[in-house]
Amino acid sequence: MKKGSRRQLSFEQKLQQLEHVVAEMETEGVTLEALLEKYREGHALLAACQEELDRAEMIIRTFEGTSLSDGSEESTGDEEGTSEVSECS
Repeated sequence: MKKGSRRQLSFEQKLQQLEHVVAEMETEGVTLEALLEKYREGHALLAACQEELDRAEMIIRTFEGTSLSDGSEESTGDEEGTSEVSECS
């Protein structure tokens, strides 16, 4: 699968393909050459999934920061001034 076409897939589709690649690697009788190719494919899919997860985390952190700075979240009232949301990180 080419890198450009991998970007057009949803996160769920990429994850499903990764699971399929792993299942193929676990079958008996797979040649070393085929295993290496599947490993490369799986590694690329894993990296693409991780990029999407990182982007989602950044969006959530940005949203949390905006919520905290606009006063929509209540502070816990402790001396350090941290909120409940920031304690979860």
